[in-house]
Amino acid sequence: MLRHHQQGVLLSGLVHDRTNRAELIDLAGKTAAGEGAEAATLQRWLRQRSGSRADGATPTPDAAEIPGLLGAGQLTWLAQFRAKRFDVAFLTMMATHHQGAVDIAETELRQGSVPELQAMARRIEQGHTTELRQLLAWKDAWS
Repeated sequence: MLRHHQQGVLLSGLVHDRTNRAELIDLAGKTAAGEGAEAATLQRWLRQRSGSRADGATPTPDAAEIPGLLGAGQLTWLAQFRAKRFDVAFLTMMATHHQGAVDIAETELRQGSVPELQAMARRIEQGHTTELRQLLAWKDAWS
């Protein structure tokens, strides 16, 4: 989830100079703040428990194995767009990203045993499911 959230912050950072939709700018700000804070919590938790560098650069899992993690080429592709084309592409990618977070959280809820992670997974699953519905509604309305 750490690498996933770090990418969510990067993805959200693309919004500000590529759209004029206030609701999308607001959502991106909330996403960046929320995922940034959760990433910091995960880093702190990892350092406390394992002495890990906790920088998201560990060799496992492979990026391709992380649900919803976008490829670098996808982010580069998205960054070239502006206005409506950006909005729709961003919504598509952020929906994929959020669904991945929900999938990771649900796996933690099924298989995890650490109370702090279970609580975070519950918050992620609930919050991202709500945001995912909003993303898809905007995509339908704006396409």
